Amino acid sequence: MAFTDAPDAQRQLEAFLAECAARQVPLSSFQLSSGYSSSAAGRRHVFTWNSGKVPDPDGLAAAYAAAGVRLAANIKPCLLVDHPEYAACAAAALFVGASGAASAAAAGAPPSSGAVFWPSTPSAAAYSPERSMFWDADGSHLDFTNPAAAAWWQDRVAAALLRRGIVGTWNDNNEYAIEDE
Repeated sequence: MAFTDAPDAQRQLEAFLAECAARQVPLSSFQLSSGYSSSAAGRRHVFTWNSGKVPDPDGLAAAYAAAGVRLAANIKPCLLVDHPEYAACAAAALFVGASGAASAAAAGAPPSSGAVFWPSTPSAAAYSPERSMFWDADGSHLDFTNPAAAAWWQDRVAAALLRRGIVGTWNDNNEYAIEDE
C-alpha cells in the first residue's frame, strides 16, 4: 500500500518498475492498492483517480504494459457518502436498502426481524440506502442483485480502469458487514 498511498504515487510506482528492471527482478503483474483512488480528504473513492498522486494513469498503465507487467486495481463495492457519485446512485436505488421490519413493511415486503429491503420490492418509494461504517466514514454497499447496479459497476470498471490499460481488478472488502439498526 505504501506506493499508492504516497503523495507522489506515480513517481514511486514508476521508480519501483525501473528498480525491478535494473535488478533483473522478474515481474509479470502488480496490484495497485486503493490509495490511487483516495480523495483530497484521504478517503477511498472507488473509480476515481487522485490526480495529485497519479497525474497520468494512462501513462502509468502504458509504462507497466511496455515492461510486460499487467496491472490490477483494488476496488471496493461500497461508496462513501462523500463519493462524487453517491447521491446519483442513491437516487437510482443502486444500494442495498435499509434494513429493519419497519422499512421492509413500509415497502410492502413480508415482515421479518432484520429483513433487508431490496429496491425491487413493490413500493420502492420507501427506499433508503443502508449506511454503515466502511473504512473511515459512512457508506452504502451496492446491490449486485439489482441489474442497474451491476450495469453501473461494469460501466465504471470499464471506463475508470480497463480502458486505461488496467487489466484486472481485486474486489476488496466485498464481504459485506452491514450493521442492523
